Order: sequence, then structure tokens, then C-alpha cells
Amino acid sequence: MVAACLTPDAVIVYDGMLFKGPASAEAWRAESQRRYPGMEIEPYDIVRNGDDVSLKMRLHGAFGGPRDRTCKFRVRGELIERIDVY
Repeated sequence: MVAACLTPDAVIVYDGMLFKGPASAEAWRAESQRRYPGMEIEPYDIVRNGDDVSLKMRLHGAFGGPRDRTCKFRVRGELIERIDVY
């Protein structure tokens, strides 16, 4: 579950939409699974610089072929406090 990995005040920015808090993040995850059933994520590059993590991934599914995306994470302790998806 995404929510278990997030701080209570976590923020996710995805395609111009803003999600605040673990409950909102779970709603985002569920909606993404509904819109893109069977989507697979293939991480291919990860870089950590202190509390900032950049993850490059390739998405596979029934939405017109592979699509590359980048996620920027900010961590606090062992939890994620912010995710920006590009």
C-alpha cells in the first residue's frame, strides 16, 4: 500500500493534480489502477542524493505502448513526504 510508505502530511503531484495525505494517495493509486488495468512498472534508474531520490521508470500496458516517466521523491526518515511524477 502506498499510504503505509508516506508521512501523514505527504504530498503527491501527478499530471497537474495535487494529492495530500495518505488517504488521498490511496485514492490516486486506486484510480490509476482502474484507469490503467494491468499496468506494469519497470524501474531502470535510481539516484539518491541525501533526502532526494530520482526514479526513472518505463510503464507498460494497454495504453499505447511503453511510456517513460520520472518520479522525484523526498524522504523524511524512512517515509516519503513528497512525490512529483513527470
